[in-house]
Amino acid sequence: MDARLLLRDEPFPDPSTLLITPDHYVTRILHANGVALDRLGIGEEPLSEPQARAAWRLLCAHWDAFAGTPVRFWLEHELADVFGVTFRPGPDTADELYDEVAKRLSQDAYRRRALYRRFDIEVLATTDDPCDDLSAHRALADDSAWRGTVIPTFRPDAYLDPRLPRWVESVRRLGETADIDAGCYSGYLAALEARRQHFITRGAVSTDHAPVDLGIEPLPPAEAERIFAAAVAGTASAAQATAFRRHMLFEMARMSTEDGLVMTVHPAVYRNHHEPLFQRFGPDTGHDIPVQAEYTGPCVRCSTDSAPRPGSISSCSVWTRPATHGRSHHWRPSIPPSSSALPGGSRTRPRPSGGFSRRSPKPPASPAWPASWTTPAPSAPSRQGMTCPAGSTAPCSLNSLCGTRSAKRRRSRSRTNSSCGTRERRSNLTDSRLTATRLSRTAGDGRPPAPVRIVHIGLGNFFRAHQAWYTEHAPDADRWGIAAFGGRGGHLAATLSEQDCLYTLRIAGEPTRHEVISSISHAHTARAGDQWRMYLRSPQLAVVTLTVTEAASALTPGGQVDLNHEDLRNDIERLRAGSQPRTVPGRLADGLRARQAADGRPLAVVSCDNLAGNGARAKQVVTAVADAVDPALSRWIAANISWVSTVVDRITPATTADDIDAVTTESRRQDDVPVVTEAFTEWVLAGDFPAGRPEWDEVGAQFVEDTTPFENRKLWMLNGAHSLLAYAGGIRGHDTVAQAFDDPILQGWVDQWWDEVATHLALPPTEMTRYRAALRTRFSNQHIKHRLAQIAADGSQKLPPRIVPVARAERHAGRLPHGAARVPCRLVMPPARRRRAHARPRHRPTDPGKLRHHPGRRTNRPFATSTATWQRTPT
Repeated sequence: MDARLLLRDEPFPDPSTLLITPDHYVTRILHANGVALDRLGIGEEPLSEPQARAAWRLLCAHWDAFAGTPVRFWLEHELADVFGVTFRPGPDTADELYDEVAKRLSQDAYRRRALYRRFDIEVLATTDDPCDDLSAHRALADDSAWRGTVIPTFRPDAYLDPRLPRWVESVRRLGETADIDAGCYSGYLAALEARRQHFITRGAVSTDHAPVDLGIEPLPPAEAERIFAAAVAGTASAAQATAFRRHMLFEMARMSTEDGLVMTVHPAVYRNHHEPLFQRFGPDTGHDIPVQAEYTGPCVRCSTDSAPRPGSISSCSVWTRPATHGRSHHWRPSIPPSSSALPGGSRTRPRPSGGFSRRSPKPPASPAWPASWTTPAPSAPSRQGMTCPAGSTAPCSLNSLCGTRSAKRRRSRSRTNSSCGTRERRSNLTDSRLTATRLSRTAGDGRPPAPVRIVHIGLGNFFRAHQAWYTEHAPDADRWGIAAFGGRGGHLAATLSEQDCLYTLRIAGEPTRHEVISSISHAHTARAGDQWRMYLRSPQLAVVTLTVTEAASALTPGGQVDLNHEDLRNDIERLRAGSQPRTVPGRLADGLRARQAADGRPLAVVSCDNLAGNGARAKQVVTAVADAVDPALSRWIAANISWVSTVVDRITPATTADDIDAVTTESRRQDDVPVVTEAFTEWVLAGDFPAGRPEWDEVGAQFVEDTTPFENRKLWMLNGAHSLLAYAGGIRGHDTVAQAFDDPILQGWVDQWWDEVATHLALPPTEMTRYRAALRTRFSNQHIKHRLAQIAADGSQKLPPRIVPVARAERHAGRLPHGAARVPCRLVMPPARRRRAHARPRHRPTDPGKLRHHPGRRTNRPFATSTATWQRTPT
C-alpha cells in the first residue's frame, strides 16, 4: 500500500478499482478462467465508469470460481461485513451490487481515514522501495489532523539480484540516494545500511524479501566483491548472480542483527513467469508459480550464522511466508519460540486464529452473511494458522484498508534477546518518542543561525562531530555560520532543515552527555548548484572545508592526477558546457570559477580528508581540473586560494536506531539525525587564512607550521592500530574496537605495533606517552560501538599509508617489522585458516612475544618471519 492514499484521503473511485484491479489474488483466478487482463482494467488506470462496471460484471459472473479459496472468504467479508450487502454476487445481481458498493464509497464514512479509524487500526506498515524518500510518511506524522501511525517497510529485492534487468541502474540510484559511492562492494553495503537507518528513523520495524528460493549462503568477502564488480560491469554469469543474491540475503540477516529490523521472507515463487504478459502489463499482475523450496535448513543457518555471537539469535527474526498454494495465507515463524522477536524486538507470540478474523464493526442495519453463500475451504474450521503480527508486511492493496486486524492486543515491550544477556531497546513507537518535541530554534533550542562565512562539502556524521563542534564552541561562533552541502543524496540535508539545522551530539562515556549544535545555518544537497555558487560569490565567505573519503581523490599510485578518471573526465566536460559537476574537485572548481567571475576576495580551503598532506592533494586535483577547463581559472586559484592541511581525529561511529531512541528518551527532544561520538577530539592545522577564521584555537585546535609528524602519529598509531584490530579482531570473533582491544592477545599485538611506530615519529617522548595513553582509553570505551567491519572496508587504499611506511623504516633499520606484518597477514589469510583461527579458544597464549616461538600455530605467526623473506620484499 502507498502511504499517499491516507495522506490525500480521497474517496475510492469505484468498486473495481478498490477490490479487483489492484489485487493480483483476484485477477489471477479470473485470468485462469479465461478473462483477459485488459478486460479487468489492468494497465488502464484510471478506469472509466463503463470499464469499472464491466470488470465488476466479470467478477460476479465467475463468482463460483473462487469457491474454497481464501480470496472468496476475503471478498465475502468485505461485501457483507464492511459494505452491508445482503444478496449473493452473480451475473443477475452484478449491477445492483456495483451500485450498492459505489453508493457506500461516495459517503464520508468510507473514505480512507474513516475506514482506518473504523477498523481500529493502531499501526499500518507499508512496503517501500529503499530509495523512497518516505515524504508521505513524514507528512502524515506531521499532519495534526491524522491520529494513526503508518510506518514504512524496507523492501530491497530490486537491489539484491544482479539478474534483474535494471539492477545496475538501481544500484547507482541507491548510491545517489544514500550519498555513498555504491560503485564498489563496500560502498554498496554501506548504502544499504544507510537506507535501512533512514527507514528506522521513520519508524520501520521490519524488512520484506521475496527471493525465488531461501538459499542463504554467505560468500567470502573477496569473492562477493569480485562478483559484485562483474555484475556492475555486466559480465556476471547466471550462477554468479544466484550466488550473490543468496549471499545478500545472508547480509540482510546480518544487518538485522545489528539494527533490529525484523526480517520477513516470503520465498518459493517464480514471479512474472509469462514474459509477454509481463512486458505488456508489468510486474505483480498474478503471473506467479510456486516452486519447490526447503525452509528449515536455511532458516536455521540464517538465525545462527548471522547472529552477533555463535549460537545466538539476537534481534534477527526471520518470518517466512510460504508461497500461495490456493489456501496458505498463514504465517509461520522459522525460529525457535524461545528466541523469537517480533517487530521492535517484542517476544509476544502471534495468536492462533481459526481462518480469517471478522473484527470489523458492521454497519448498523447489516444482517449476517447468509450461511448458504459461504463455501468453506477444506478443513477451514479446524485449521489453526498464525496471524501476521502487527507491523509485518504481507502484500496489500487498496482493499487492505478494509478488514485489517487491530494491533491493539499485540502491544509489546521493546526488547531484544542476545547470548550475552537481555538488553532494553526502545522502539520508535514508545511513549517517549511520541511525546518528545522536535528540535527547533523557535522553541528555544540552540541559538539563532549565524551569518554564513563557511561552506562545507561532506555533510556527514564526522563533520558534525568535529568541525561543526569546534565552530559551535568558538568564542566568536555567533559570527561564523556554516552552509553545509551533502553528497549525491538529500536525506540528511532535508531532515536537518526540518529541524532548523539543529542536531544533538551525544558524547558517549562516563558520564554520557548531550549538547545541541547550532553552528550549521543552512543545509543543502549536492544538487543545489545555484546556492553553492551563490555562497562562493559572497564577499563574506572566508573558509571552505571538506570532509571526503580517502578514495575521493583521483590520484594515481604515483601521486599524479588522473584526468582520465571517468568521473573527473565527465566533470571537466560538464564544466566546459556550463552544467552541474558531480565530484568534489569539480564542484570546488565550479564554485571558485563563480568567485573569480565576481572578483571575490581570497579565501582558505581546509581539507579534512584522512590523508597525509590532504591540503596539498586537494590543491593538486582541483588545480588540474581547473586547468583542463580554463587555464586562466587555474592561475587565479594559484594566486588567491590558500590550501590548509589538517589532521583530524574523533571516533564517530554510524548512528543506530538505539542511539536515536536514547537521545529522544534522555533529552526529551525528537532528533532524527543525532551524532554519537567520543569525548576526545583533535584538530591540527597548517596554512594561512587570508579572510580570517573562527577562534578555533581557543577550544583546542592547534595551528602548526607542519602537520607531517601529527599526520604520521595519527595514521600509524590510531589508524594503523584500528586496521590491525579490524582484521585480526574479526577473525577472533570480535565486532567492535572495544571488544577487540579487551582481548589480551590483540592488545599485545597493538602494543608491539606502537613500539615500532614510536621509533619513527619526530615527536617528544612525553607527547608520545600522552597520546598512547589517550588511545588506550579511547579503544577501551565500551560506549562507542565502532564496528570492525566499517574500519576494514577499502583496506587496499587504507593500508599503504598506515602500515607500509613503518615496515619500510623498520627494514631500513635492519629489523624485522613484526608488528607491521600482522596486519596484511590477517588481511590475506585464506578463509579456511580464518575459520580455524576463529574456532580456537580465545586468549591463548597471553604473551604476544611467545607467539613467534610456536611454529605449529601458523595463524598466530607474522606474515613473513624469516630474514630471507623480508630481503625479497620490496622496500
